[in-house]
Amino acid sequence: MNCLLRSIVLFLAVVFVAHVQGEEANDLDLTNAQPIQVGFTAGQEQALSTTKPQDFQAEVNRLMEIIINSLYKTRDIFLRELISNAVDALDKIRYQSLTGQSELGSTANLDIRVQVDNEARTITIVDTGIGMTAAELTKNLGTIAHSGTASFLDAFAKGSEASENQLQLIGQFGVGFYSAFLVADEVIVVSKSNKDPDQHVWRSKADGHFIVSKDPRGVTLDRGTAVILKIKEDAKEFLNNDKIESVIQRYSEFMQYPIYLFSSRKEEVEAGSGGNVNVLYYAFVLVRYSDTQNDELSTSDENVEGGEIKKAETLSYFWKRLNSNKPIWSRRPNEVTSEEYNSFYKAFTKDTDQPLAYTHFRAEGEIEFDSILYIPEKVPPSFYDNYHNLKSKLKLYVRRVLVADEFEDIVPRYLNFVKVMLCLNV
Repeated sequence: MNCLLRSIVLFLAVVFVAHVQGEEANDLDLTNAQPIQVGFTAGQEQALSTTKPQDFQAEVNRLMEIIINSLYKTRDIFLRELISNAVDALDKIRYQSLTGQSELGSTANLDIRVQVDNEARTITIVDTGIGMTAAELTKNLGTIAHSGTASFLDAFAKGSEASENQLQLIGQFGVGFYSAFLVADEVIVVSKSNKDPDQHVWRSKADGHFIVSKDPRGVTLDRGTAVILKIKEDAKEFLNNDKIESVIQRYSEFMQYPIYLFSSRKEEVEAGSGGNVNVLYYAFVLVRYSDTQNDELSTSDENVEGGEIKKAETLSYFWKRLNSNKPIWSRRPNEVTSEEYNSFYKAFTKDTDQPLAYTHFRAEGEIEFDSILYIPEKVPPSFYDNYHNLKSKLKLYVRRVLVADEFEDIVPRYLNFVKVMLCLNV
C-alpha cells in the first residue's frame, strides 16, 4: 500500500509541475528566473587552452598597469565602467534597429543583467547589445586605436597632471574595461554579433597575453556580450548581492536601460494558497508521512495540522531591478510636475521629508549641462556637529553616470546642506 501511495503522489506531482512550468515558459517572467550559463566543462576548457595566445599592444599593457595600480581610488569603480560599456553596446543596437527592426531579432529586450556566484567566485555582467565578432574582440580589447591615448600614458608615466580632456580618454574609448582587473584574476568576455553566426570568447589574466576563440559551448547568447570576472581572493567582498546592489545604485541608478540583479528569497507558502507552489516538496512530505505507523500522517510537525500540511518554505529566484528611478533632469522644467520633483528628491537624497524649495535649470551651448538644486526642509544635525569636516552634497554625473561626489571648494561650507545634482552632456 505504501509503495502504491508513494508512486501515485509522485506521479501526480511531477505531472502538475510540468504543466505549470509549460504555461509559465510562454512569458518573460522575472520572478521565475534561471541563472546565466557561465562555466565551461573540462573538455571545453581544454579546447580553449589549445588556442594560440596573442600579445597585447604595448600601450594596453601600460594602460592596464596604470589602471590597476594608480588611476582609480576605489575598486568598486569596475562595475561602473563595465555597465557603462554595456549601455554603449545597447545604444548601438538600438540605433541600428531604427533603420532595420530585424537587427533586434528574437532578443527585443534591451537590458543588463548581473549575477554573483559565490561557489564559482564569479561576477557576470550580460547585455543584449550589439555584440562583437572575433576580429572586433581583438581590436577593441587587445589594442588601442586612438593616438591621443599614447600621449595620456606618457603624461601619466612622467607624473604630470593629466588634463580633463586626457582623462576623458579612459571612458570615451572603452578602455575603462580594464578596470575589471582591479578585482579579477581573469576576465572572460563572451560575445555574439549579428554579423557572425558564431559566438566567440576573449580571455586574459592580465599577463600580457589574451586569446580569442570560437566558443566551444556553441551559441548561448542570441545577441550581446557577457563579461565574466573570476574574483581575486582579496576582493571577495564583491561576491555579495547587497554590495553589488549598493555600487550599482550609487553609480548607475539613472541609466536608461533596465539593470537587473539575479536574486533569491525564502518564502513560506500556505497549503492550497495557489500560485507557484513547490508541489514536489509536498509530495515528498506526504510520502515521508505515509511511512509512519498505521499509514497515518503525523500531526506533531509544526507545519502539519490535523493531517494537513499548513505551509512549506521554498527558495525562489528572480531578477531584481536596481534602477527604477528616472532622470527627470533630462526633461524640460515645464514638463516635470512638483510630485515628480519631490519623488526624485527622496530617491536622490534618501531623505524622507519633502524639500523646502528646488530649482531646475539647463545650459546649452559650448558646454551643456542639466542641474537640479534642492534645499531640504530641515538642516541635518550633522551639519552643526561636524561643520568643518562635512563634504558638499553635490553629485556630478556625466551621461547619467556618477563620476564624483566629493568636492571641497565648489560650494561654500555654510551651504553644504544644499543638495545639488549636476549632469554634463558630453
